[in-house]
Amino acid sequence: MEAKFDQEEALAIEVEEVRSHLSHSQAQLASEPDLQQQLAHLKGQLQALNDPRTQHRLLQQELKQQANLDVLQRQTQQALLDVQSTIADLDRQLATFTTLSDQIREQQSLREAHRAYYQQYLEHQQSANSLKGRQQQLQEAIAQLENLQQQTKKFAQKKHARRNLRSYKS
Repeated sequence: MEAKFDQEEALAIEVEEVRSHLSHSQAQLASEPDLQQQLAHLKGQLQALNDPRTQHRLLQQELKQQANLDVLQRQTQQALLDVQSTIADLDRQLATFTTLSDQIREQQSLREAHRAYYQQYLEHQQSANSLKGRQQQLQEAIAQLENLQQQTKKFAQKKHARRNLRSYKS
């Protein structure tokens, strides 16, 4: 049971780490509009200059940055999908523990409900264990009783024979 608690704690820690990574990835995605605002601002400045060379160079940089942003966005989205998949796996693993507390309480309740019966069982078990010895003692006592009865019978017969002998002599 303790192993399940340890496993549950480890899974909870892992879920927190994955959620932290997810928050970081979402923050990166959220910062992307800031970059696009900066690009829009630069475009506005370029148009204000009406310099074709600078405009051409800025457009090339913008295309390069856009490609980098697209790659970053795909990577972030993939990381987000990976994190969501990991969270789903961890949630499935944690699902086995959702009813663990209820099961523990139920088992404790059953143990308490049957504690008196168990104590009674232990008391009767001691009696049952001593029963064999008691039966042997009973058999020995019966044998002694039969022996004493036979001796008493023999003694009574001898006594009766002596009386008969005395009365015959008299």
